[in-house]
Amino acid sequence: MKRLAAALLIALPVASGWPPAAVAADAGKTADPAAVAREREALRKRLEALKKDIAEGEEEHADAADALKESEQTISKVNRRLVELGNAQRRANAELERQKQAIAEKEKHLSQRQAHLADLLRRQYAVGGLTPWGALLSGDDPQRLNRNLAYLGYIAQARAKTVTELQAELEELARLRAQADAKRGELEQLAAEENNQRQELLKQSEERRKVLADISSKLKTQRRQAANLERDEKRLSRVIDNLTRMLARQAEEARRKAEQARRAEQARRAAEQAAREAGKPPPPRTEPPPEQAVARNSLVPDPSLTGQFEKLRGRLRLPVPGDVVGRFGASRGEGGTWKGVFIRAPEGTDVRAVAAGKVVFADWLRGFGNLLIIDHGSQYLSIYGNNQAVLRHVGDDVKSGDIVANVGATGGQSESGLYFELRHRGAPFDPLKWASLR
Repeated sequence: MKRLAAALLIALPVASGWPPAAVAADAGKTADPAAVAREREALRKRLEALKKDIAEGEEEHADAADALKESEQTISKVNRRLVELGNAQRRANAELERQKQAIAEKEKHLSQRQAHLADLLRRQYAVGGLTPWGALLSGDDPQRLNRNLAYLGYIAQARAKTVTELQAELEELARLRAQADAKRGELEQLAAEENNQRQELLKQSEERRKVLADISSKLKTQRRQAANLERDEKRLSRVIDNLTRMLARQAEEARRKAEQARRAEQARRAAEQAAREAGKPPPPRTEPPPEQAVARNSLVPDPSLTGQFEKLRGRLRLPVPGDVVGRFGASRGEGGTWKGVFIRAPEGTDVRAVAAGKVVFADWLRGFGNLLIIDHGSQYLSIYGNNQAVLRHVGDDVKSGDIVANVGATGGQSESGLYFELRHRGAPFDPLKWASLR
């Protein structure tokens, strides 16, 4: 039960608030930190209550796969970090290339400035190398002297401007070179961390292999027990039901607070209009109450997703290519029926989001290993289980087709593949009526 309770705590970052793009754009300002902290504390208490509810209805059973939890969680985290490091390295390399191009252009421009300055100096000496005072004392014809003085003045102004611009160019070049050096240092640090993470991945993979060898007979026995499967399904359903209720409650609270903010804005505009008609100064603007600021950043699905998932029936693609060996509603060899589908695929295969949404769960869960759940709005959820690695964090926005995980055999599975479900209002429905293989 403690494990399940810990798994449910992953929902807490969800509840701590992601700002939907459309709502956050309207907010314009960051929510009051104290108000956000109060909101998070309230959500924390709700999650504690959810954990107690589940604890009352769940018996504690030892599960052989639990021995794999730590190494499988670490493998998932390391793989996710490696993906993040790879992305960071690509961004750093792209930025370094842009800086190199900027340095090359700046050096070319600097060379042109230097050539221009040299040309100005040659022109000055072409008229005798005289200074203005020297020209006055030379005894030349006054008209010619006047022309020379005007020409010298032009050259002096152009030279001063060029010197100033040259100094600015040199300073900018020094800044660009310093930035490039810093970016190279950043790349070295990223490469060092990547190497450390790969060493950790090898270590954890070996640890998992040893544990798996030790408990393989126990896993085979437990996989044949229908009671274990039933407990796993109930555990997942409880997690989803609680997530669904929490999401719905947060969405309702956000709608209520948004309505309060809308009415307050209407009242303010009416007061301003009345003041203008009476020839009085408008009342001073005030910041919205903290609870309204939180409402703009509370846990609600992106409004743009509302009603969109229903339109995708028959147009979705399954998250991975492979053989569907378990179909929704079909009998399972160990007892019960499939609530989703199992797609056999090689370990490490990319798992892609079936539609746009928000990650609301990303953690290890008994029976399903490294598990990812995406909220698509309108109480539609997609569930991706038995992953080798979960590559997204709770609260991340995802688009249709984004890589969100890698196929694995975690949670005590005997073969690599993806367990995939679709649910609406907590109830599973047949994914193959909505999606086809890629």
